[in-house]
Amino acid sequence: MTEFITNLFKASNPSVTHSNQFSVRTRLLVFLFLAIAALIIIQSILQINTAQQNMQAEIHHTLRDDAWGFISELDNKGVTTLVTARSIADRADVQALARSQDRQGLIDLLTPLFETLHTQHGIGHLYIHDPKGTVIVRLHNPTQFGDNVAFSRRTTGDAIDKRAATVGVELGPNFIGLRGVVPMFNGSTVIGLVEVGIDLGADVMKSLKEGYDSDYTLWLLKDIADTARFDYTNRPVASPLDSLFYYDSTNPQALPIEASHYDYVLTTDEQIELNLSSQGENYAVLLEPLHGYGNRIFGVLEISYGLQSTLAKLRTDQINVVLISALLMGITLAIFWVTINQVVIKPLYHLTDVTQRQIGGDLQARAADLGKNEFGALATSFNSLSTKVNELLDEQKASLVEREKLIAQLREASRLKSEFLSTMSHELRTPLNAMIGFNEILLSGKPGDLNTKQRHQLERMHANSLRLLNLIDDVLDLSRIEAGRADIHEAPFSLKTLVDKVQAETASLVAGKPFDFSVVIDPQFPERIVGDSTHIEQVMLNLLSNAFKFTQQGEVVLMIKLGDTPKTWQFSVRDTGIGIPPHALEYIFEEFRQLDGSSRRAYGGSGLGLAISRHLCRQMNGEISVQSVVGKGSTFTVRLPLETESEYEAMIKAQGQQFQVTG
Repeated sequence: MTEFITNLFKASNPSVTHSNQFSVRTRLLVFLFLAIAALIIIQSILQINTAQQNMQAEIHHTLRDDAWGFISELDNKGVTTLVTARSIADRADVQALARSQDRQGLIDLLTPLFETLHTQHGIGHLYIHDPKGTVIVRLHNPTQFGDNVAFSRRTTGDAIDKRAATVGVELGPNFIGLRGVVPMFNGSTVIGLVEVGIDLGADVMKSLKEGYDSDYTLWLLKDIADTARFDYTNRPVASPLDSLFYYDSTNPQALPIEASHYDYVLTTDEQIELNLSSQGENYAVLLEPLHGYGNRIFGVLEISYGLQSTLAKLRTDQINVVLISALLMGITLAIFWVTINQVVIKPLYHLTDVTQRQIGGDLQARAADLGKNEFGALATSFNSLSTKVNELLDEQKASLVEREKLIAQLREASRLKSEFLSTMSHELRTPLNAMIGFNEILLSGKPGDLNTKQRHQLERMHANSLRLLNLIDDVLDLSRIEAGRADIHEAPFSLKTLVDKVQAETASLVAGKPFDFSVVIDPQFPERIVGDSTHIEQVMLNLLSNAFKFTQQGEVVLMIKLGDTPKTWQFSVRDTGIGIPPHALEYIFEEFRQLDGSSRRAYGGSGLGLAISRHLCRQMNGEISVQSVVGKGSTFTVRLPLETESEYEAMIKAQGQQFQVTG
């Protein structure tokens, strides 16, 4: 195919000799050929799949319609049996003969009617029973009478017990059918019953076969047959399942359906669709649970639909789709071949050449007028863009100079801000510490006794002074960090001693709070490690302070253990507080940020604690993370490098230095 396109191109473009141009044209045409072929193949596949789906849907609806036809036929026949039985039960002459149990009189009276009903409505059985269910006469078998059917047939028994008409599918000793039973009354006394029956096999399935495309097969449960004293031995077709037996079918061929499918229908009371082959023919099969009188499952209805004509039509449609698609592909490719060279390729080559010239440094190169079409508009836009690019390059050069000046100014402003905050924090701390000291002297009672009101006011002053001092400390710490003056001083220390100190410092925050505070330290954790104990203590206090602040019940746990990766350790603060919404997790470590305005009003704080903690963790070559669920609590985890005292001492000795043990 590629050689054909190449030769055709040479014939239609003899003036073109540039190998690169020829290669681009060839590749473009090959691409178009493959693209068109792919589109048509995809369309063909989609059409074939659509046809297959439509066939499956048609088969599905056919099976469902045929199943519904069976159910509808049962409903119609049920109405027929009930209406017929009621019309006979309402006749005074029948009631008189039944009351006197005149068998012969009933035979003489009803035989002509029964023959008419059998011919016109397919009614195959007509009984007259006494009030206890004993057969007075069978119009379909007059020689058999005197047996009681109320014990083996619930339709008759319920009609006697409930003194009302009953109708439903039920198996008797001779057939399974729709039975309508209507009591006959003399005043309020039941004087007998009329039972009308239609055989599902002989009278229903044969008529269904004439009206629908499918075949029907009835499989009945043996335990139902045992109750009805129906003899199911020596059936012409073997049962696939031990609990079923063959009753009747319109299909002369038994299909090889696995017993598990029948068992599934009986166990789940759900229908199932199957596809199978038998003797070279394909079938779609629907297995439907059959419900008799009282909604009791009495068997399985097998509906089979032959697929030979449907599959033949599908294959014909698929062949037609392939042939039409191939024809369309050839026509489309020819149209593209004739038009694409002049309309698309030459303008593209010209624009490519101008672009390459500009890339090579000729920024004044411009495209020629390509006519009043899309390529002409593209060429005009290209020229305008080139002019605009030149202008923007000049503006960008000037902008870069201004931006460098602005960056320098911003850096200087940031440095001055940090120095100012640091200076002001020191200036504020001095008078504030004096105020706190005088306040504590007054609270101690040394200058004199205080009444309740005075003590309350001094305590409020003391609490707010401490709060202000903490805010100033946070601002001072942040300014030191931003100014690069938060130095890290690593030395060996005892983590247990540090934790005891933290517990002592937070005792006042925990006292009287409605939650439990506990500390869990991994037994395998080294007794002494190396790190900046001051900053570690600060981060730990920040996290615990937040946990105490936002927890109203439950517990706060400080857990310390070895890290998940080698040479690391971690401590976590887990609480059962209000939790953090997912959107807030994105900014919770930023400066001056809390959950929302209501959190600052309700809980106070500057919003700097977590920001400072993150800066300190990063300076110690560690990290801090959070996991939280709203309403259930949060867990903040700090991971730091692990170095034991012995390792640190060995390193110092190797460098010929001494170290000072702290803690």
